[in-house]
Amino acid sequence: MKKFAICFGVLILTFWISGFSGAQGQQPIELKWASPYPVGHPSYVMALEFIDFIHKRTNNKVKVAHFPAEQLGKAKDLLIICSQGVADMAQIHITYFAGQLPLNNVAQLPFYTKASEGSKIYRRLLDTSQGNNQRI
Repeated sequence: MKKFAICFGVLILTFWISGFSGAQGQQPIELKWASPYPVGHPSYVMALEFIDFIHKRTNNKVKVAHFPAEQLGKAKDLLIICSQGVADMAQIHITYFAGQLPLNNVAQLPFYTKASEGSKIYRRLLDTSQGNNQRI
């Protein structure tokens, strides 16, 4: 479930980044990643793994600076922080943004016996959403 808590923009960013993997002689693109999770939290570790994936995928042509533990702003403000350009992407608690990200509410529906059930439903939702016909 934690893999899907990343702001949808991060997935789009991954597709966008892949276009830069062959660029030569350019300055690296520098991005800021805001996160509410403290150092050591499983979502913090997942973020570091994803950032490493971005660095490897782009041959370090895209550099991501990670700001954990609400360094760039409170968890409830992370979408605003992204929209204002303070951060380029954010790892968010989807429950904080139910009104702004309504499709993500499927992850909060009751009656799952395991979190993996909710994750499978959410993945199916993403796979069948309009305009989402690519996968990482």
